[in-house]
Amino acid sequence: MISFFGSRACQGKRIIGPFLMKATTAYRFCLLAILIVILGLAILPVASCAQTQAASAPSMVTLPPPTHRIIVYNRIWDFIYFFRRFWLFGGLWVAIMMNAGAALRDFVNKITRRPFFRIVLYWAFLSFAILLWNSPINFAGYLIDRAYGFALQTPALWMRDQMVDWLFGFTTVIPIWLFLHYRKTSPRRGWIKLWLWCVPLLFVLFILEPVVFEPMFNHFKPLPPSPLRTAIEALAKKAGIPNAPILVSNVSIRTSRLNAYVTGIGPTARIVIWDNTLHQLTQDQILAILGHEMGHYVLHHIWWSLLFAIIGSFFILGIHAWLVDRASERFQGRLHLLGRGDLAILPLALLIFQLLVFLQTPIASAISRVEEHQADAFGLRLTHLNKAMAEDFVKFVVDDYADPNPPPFIVFWCYTHPPIRQRLDFVLHYNDGVKTR
Repeated sequence: MISFFGSRACQGKRIIGPFLMKATTAYRFCLLAILIVILGLAILPVASCAQTQAASAPSMVTLPPPTHRIIVYNRIWDFIYFFRRFWLFGGLWVAIMMNAGAALRDFVNKITRRPFFRIVLYWAFLSFAILLWNSPINFAGYLIDRAYGFALQTPALWMRDQMVDWLFGFTTVIPIWLFLHYRKTSPRRGWIKLWLWCVPLLFVLFILEPVVFEPMFNHFKPLPPSPLRTAIEALAKKAGIPNAPILVSNVSIRTSRLNAYVTGIGPTARIVIWDNTLHQLTQDQILAILGHEMGHYVLHHIWWSLLFAIIGSFFILGIHAWLVDRASERFQGRLHLLGRGDLAILPLALLIFQLLVFLQTPIASAISRVEEHQADAFGLRLTHLNKAMAEDFVKFVVDDYADPNPPPFIVFWCYTHPPIRQRLDFVLHYNDGVKTR
């Protein structure tokens, strides 16, 4: 999915052992360091609040200074973004030190003798334990958005969404089975075979996402006949995508935010408009957003995203295989492994995989920011609605609390879109030789 707007994510004796005490101390130190960094970053926008007006921008649209409420909201979510990931790393580390992997393996082995069903059961229990471990932070995020007026779903609907996410996690069972199989049968080149299997799996997931996964959360219906639909169809025809269905998503049961996006590949490609967007934006503002979205489609950004996922997974799986081998050798006694294909390796393998995915985030974010800038330029060439797109950005700051001046480190690490002020300045100054309106 490519969106128009950025988004801003015991058993005592084993734990009290000297080794785990050292690991816990180091982990707490890392969390403290992250907290200090985030709190330091929170001060930067406050100090520069008086400088938020763009002096060089034309007077046609101006961005109001962010309120203290907007700044606090964004700094909270900057902290949650990093804390949530270190919280997960810490939970997996504790599970490894407590030998939970071997204990869970022995438990599922008593339930069934079929290897594949053992993997399914093992993943069901492990992923559910992770869901419970992450629930306090996830629920805190939900409560924060609810307090700020963005989260509209009931706690029951929120819990239902968490369970649906957990069920979707079972799509990883086949890669896990292949991972264990190739670790046992092909120790040196098994990760390459696993990667070759992942290529078609990624392709299938990209195709199925809009028609299988997304409808599990929201309902989609065609945009009814109207002057707006006629204008959108004309815009799509001008862009060279006249047959893409135009759908409306009922996200207003979950959020008050505004958005639209393009998703899918080939026959599953579609343009989706959130119902909030239809109700709160003018026709020109909606067309400006959709011009951006059509840019993603015409510029083949979905295909590029698939290609980058394939290339990235090659390097991640290669490094992952090497690190898992080194770590399993070092902790083999603690993990009580019964062989290279042992289920007990999964908590360690998952921890290493999550760390690698986290560390590659700045690369993925930088690529995404380039694509979003290209889509902005395409949308302006297609619609010439500079003023309307600028008004979208202003509304996104005022209504959705987008941070117009995010800390540079936050942008570098996790921003999938250029900062709003940068996009606004580009839109107000962009001119391809055609009069804007």
